[in-house]
Amino acid sequence: MAKKKIAKKEKKYYFRNWVKEIKRVKWPDAKTSGSNFFLIILFTVITAILFLIITFVVTFIWAKMGVGF
Repeated sequence: MAKKKIAKKEKKYYFRNWVKEIKRVKWPDAKTSGSNFFLIILFTVITAILFLIITFVVTFIWAKMGVGF
C-alpha cells in the first residue's frame, strides 16, 4: 500500500519576521531626524500660508464681482 504524503503546513511567523525586518532598518540619527522634522514643519506652515492667501484673493475677487453672499 502506498503511503499518502501529508503536506506540511508552512508556519507563518508574522511577528518574528516583523521583528527581523525592523532590526534590518537603518534608522536615522538624531540630527537627521531633527532636520527632517524642521523641514516638515516649515513646509506645512508655508503651504498653509499659501492656501490662506489664495482663499483671501479668491474671496476678494468674488466679493467684488458680487458672487455668493
